[in-house]
Amino acid sequence: MPTPHTFTSPISLKLNEDNFLVWKHQALATVTGLHLMKFRESSSYPPKYVTPDAAASDAVNPLDLHHLQLIVAWLLSSMSDTMLTKIIGLNTSYNIWKTLTVHYASQSRARIKKIKSQLKSTKKDKTVSAYVLEIKKSVDAFLRSS
Repeated sequence: MPTPHTFTSPISLKLNEDNFLVWKHQALATVTGLHLMKFRESSSYPPKYVTPDAAASDAVNPLDLHHLQLIVAWLLSSMSDTMLTKIIGLNTSYNIWKTLTVHYASQSRARIKKIKSQLKSTKKDKTVSAYVLEIKKSVDAFLRSS
């Protein structure tokens, strides 16, 4: 029987409103490394028993609801208080990922609109280096948002 997955350390960065891409990169690396992507990508729970024989002998699937909740607890421990309030009531890692993705996608669209507007309104009455620096800041912000 396989051993249950454990998360030995939380993500070093607490998720907040401004660092989703970096946080997501760290979280996905951990989840992928532990071969747990199916819990991020599927809304279904694993079966309590893997086979009929396992059910007859009450050999519970090592990735049952208890283990799914360990993943949820690990995700929650990597979030700031502000972010935790956005996912109250979500009890699966799939639902947490989905909610975070929707939340940050809408934020990204708003940021991209703002950055495009800043680029359009960049004044050319500056020195060349100041003008280029302002454009570069907007481009960098755009790349972080997309």
